[in-house]
Amino acid sequence: MIGLRLPDLKTATAHIFTRPSLDYFLLKEAVVVTSNVFTIDGAVKKDYFSKEELEELRDPEWMEWKLLRPVCFSLIKGKKLPLSFQIALALSRDNIDRLIRQNQVPFRMEEIGGLYLNFRYEKNVLTAISATSLKTFSMDKSLEQLWDDTVKKLLHQLEIPFEE
Repeated sequence: MIGLRLPDLKTATAHIFTRPSLDYFLLKEAVVVTSNVFTIDGAVKKDYFSKEELEELRDPEWMEWKLLRPVCFSLIKGKKLPLSFQIALALSRDNIDRLIRQNQVPFRMEEIGGLYLNFRYEKNVLTAISATSLKTFSMDKSLEQLWDDTVKKLLHQLEIPFEE
């Protein structure tokens, strides 16, 4: 797990809220604090969707960030900055599988709970935090190191400056 300070708020928040840069992630939860506290649970409510609509979703458990990004953006846009926000994104199972295969990490998919990218903004400071969840205990930190490096590479590719 690493925490990276993102000093260029304008560039970072543009990628988070207005560009498709992170649209392949899934939303676990978003909390936006403005005049009120708005909480969005990213869990798919299956009863809301038809069978056909459920089949079209990329993930049966969590909504894609691209579908909820405009909703979150509508909560923060305006003349005033939000007091804070927290966005918890998860890499999809397909992308996790691809990442571990491409990098020959010695973990099986059933051992991995998730790979997360969290954004926290408070008191004019934006931070990106990587997190790794395993379903089994392991002393092997290769997946965690790979995910930390992947997050740094992603920020670099998006030209979002960061400080460790």
